[in-house]
Amino acid sequence: MTLKMFVESYGDEVSRVFTLEKSQSRSISSLFDLHLSWVTFKKFFLPVGYPSSVSNDYLEYQIWDTIQAFASSITGALASQAVLIGVGVGNSSATILSASLTWMFKDGSGMIGRIIFAGYHGIKLDCDCKFWRFVADILNDCALFLELISPLFNHMFTPLLCLANVLKSLVGVAGSATRAAIVQHQAINNNLADVSAKDGSQETLSNLLAWLLNFILLYMVTGNQFCIWFCFICCTIVHLYSNYCAVKCLKLRTFNRTRFHLAIQQWFEQQFCHVLMSNNNNNNMNKIPEYLLMNKSFPNVIWVNKCEPILYKTDQPTIIMGCSLYKLPIEGQKLLPNLIRLCEKNNYILYCSNWECIQQGNSINPLTMYIVLFSESKPLDQLKAMLHVELITFIVKYPLKTILPHKILEEIIQAKDYYEFLQSTINLVNQLWNPFMNSLQSNHDWNLDSFQFASDVWRLNRNE
Repeated sequence: MTLKMFVESYGDEVSRVFTLEKSQSRSISSLFDLHLSWVTFKKFFLPVGYPSSVSNDYLEYQIWDTIQAFASSITGALASQAVLIGVGVGNSSATILSASLTWMFKDGSGMIGRIIFAGYHGIKLDCDCKFWRFVADILNDCALFLELISPLFNHMFTPLLCLANVLKSLVGVAGSATRAAIVQHQAINNNLADVSAKDGSQETLSNLLAWLLNFILLYMVTGNQFCIWFCFICCTIVHLYSNYCAVKCLKLRTFNRTRFHLAIQQWFEQQFCHVLMSNNNNNNMNKIPEYLLMNKSFPNVIWVNKCEPILYKTDQPTIIMGCSLYKLPIEGQKLLPNLIRLCEKNNYILYCSNWECIQQGNSINPLTMYIVLFSESKPLDQLKAMLHVELITFIVKYPLKTILPHKILEEIIQAKDYYEFLQSTINLVNQLWNPFMNSLQSNHDWNLDSFQFASDVWRLNRNE
């Protein structure tokens, strides 16, 4: 006779039913056998607590990432075979010294390339991880292509091999750094190490399967250039396509410059769309009507990430955030005392070198914006500075008379110098700031604790 039944679960799923009988023996339902294999698979290849312990885009990304790793392993085997042939494996006339020197040159060039690339582009790997993740895979395929053709050019073998290894070193830096950024996004349960470890297990399994296939493939294609290049081209297409799908499916919740540009420009259009229809009634207003600043939802994470381009850039301006005063153009340096007084409450100074073209309504693309941050500036001050930049960008995109009330329009058009121009745009930003924050905070998808605006660390100390 059964006395009690207990249901235990593994993560979010029911795994098995435990019954306690009078004889104290344990009876497990037949469903356990089905769950056991799934639980074992999850233990080795998925983070603990999956799917609730990872982001919603985790599974789709990992599927595409596994496919690309499999394809890359196959092309890597073909390229490795070509390199071994190039250094003289199987050639009785080749010497150990020449092969050793070639290998040393290859490794040395890669080390130098790794250091230089990390120094110049380190901060960009966080801010534009989608772009650099995809670029890393393009560079990887280029490196494999160079390795594959290197035996065909004996007199250029060593330079080609060195160039290929430089590209691979860039792939190593960009790939590992962007992967860390993606894992940080996926790990939503303080399980960064677990997500990273299971990602490594998935990639190892993919490489292991490709390794088994390579035994058969290399035996079949060795010596047949047509088959080698056919396999390489097919696998490269699969590799690039799966990588593109992988980065496109990511739904990153942190603003970088591109995602903020897409979101805020859409929000501006929502704010000012009614002005186009009611501009004649606003001629005497010196502020944006209240009804235009209400009930405007902020674009969500899914829409913005879907619109975010991977390889090409949007029409956003060139922004130099956190720059030194010495980076400012001479005209901006001369205005510094006045600009510091004007921007003191905002904790940033914005200078646009081609402001007169904006004033005249000429569309300049891209604009160049310099942002000097005060030492007291916080992440929200950087966000406000970016709002300021994007507002000016929006003004350039549309005829001024169609989006702004007459009084505000006059302040911008009739500004005699940059001080007055900046003052008028600051007034606009201050009017928009509270509605903007209310709209942004009502959309709980976005992470407002930190931003990836690629800011340098120069800060202006106030004179006490």
